[in-house]
Amino acid sequence: MIGALAGGVLAGWIGLRPTLLLAALGYLAAPAWCLASPLARLRTLPAPVPPAP
Repeated sequence: MIGALAGGVLAGWIGLRPTLLLAALGYLAAPAWCLASPLARLRTLPAPVPPAP
């Protein structure tokens, strides 16, 4: 709901086509965020943390 509101405000501010272009670029950039994180280098799960007494 917040994303729809932000998209509407952005479209009203800079126009519909630039807003759609930014949305598409953000969609394509999302995997880069995961590849740059430590998640890409995670090979095994870390040991579980014991529950607090």
